[in-house]
Amino acid sequence: MKKQFALYLMSALMLASTHCAVAQSPAFTLESEELRAQITAQQSATLSAAMTGSIKTLHVREGMHVDAGQILVEFSCDAENARLDKARIEAQIAENKLVGANRMAQMEAIGLVELENSRLEVMKANAEVSLLNAVTGKCTLRAPYAGIVADKFVNANEFVETGKPILEIQNNQSLRVEFIAPSSWLEWLSADYPLAIFVTDTQTTYSATVGYTTGKVDALSQSIKIFANLDSVHSELLPGMSGRIDITPPSQQLSLSK
Repeated sequence: MKKQFALYLMSALMLASTHCAVAQSPAFTLESEELRAQITAQQSATLSAAMTGSIKTLHVREGMHVDAGQILVEFSCDAENARLDKARIEAQIAENKLVGANRMAQMEAIGLVELENSRLEVMKANAEVSLLNAVTGKCTLRAPYAGIVADKFVNANEFVETGKPILEIQNNQSLRVEFIAPSSWLEWLSADYPLAIFVTDTQTTYSATVGYTTGKVDALSQSIKIFANLDSVHSELLPGMSGRIDITPPSQQLSLSK
């Protein structure tokens, strides 16, 4: 009986000490953790094939700088170009017929219906030219803005389907900082709030200011994503580089100023 009581007492003491340790241990909060951040490009796009066909020429490679509007990829479009040439010829024929119809109408050799039909034939032929111009326009893939080819998913002479990813383009001259912060910081963390990021890859600290938030708080972690703008352009920075955020809350700023 005494032995059972002793075991019970020992178990109770161990349980009490465990509860005490849990109560005294600091709760995990995002504020107490290091805020990690990542450099990302504000302009980034995966360019896909606008048509089904064979890639004739691939003008770029990974890491290459490109200008806005520069031709990146050309597709084999011999058939499409031939149809466009044919449509242009037919449009010219329709124009010639309309000229003749106007002369005949002046001599009252044809009626107004025939003359109007000639005009409609010209409009129809020109619409076909516009349609095929749009089709052949898909035969070249151009850079939407100046940037760098970040990735390449195909090679020359490959046959691709419409929607197949071809290249990834990003503007490295327009970078931003992304990080996760406690949602409680929204009380004071607003646009243009100053901060700094220490980038591990370059071992350098860069100044930045808060731009905007995602506008949605993660209910589980009570956190929110913040986007900050670098104060100046730094050619050594690349998307994907990471580091830690250095930010001083207003309460600490007041303490430091005293």
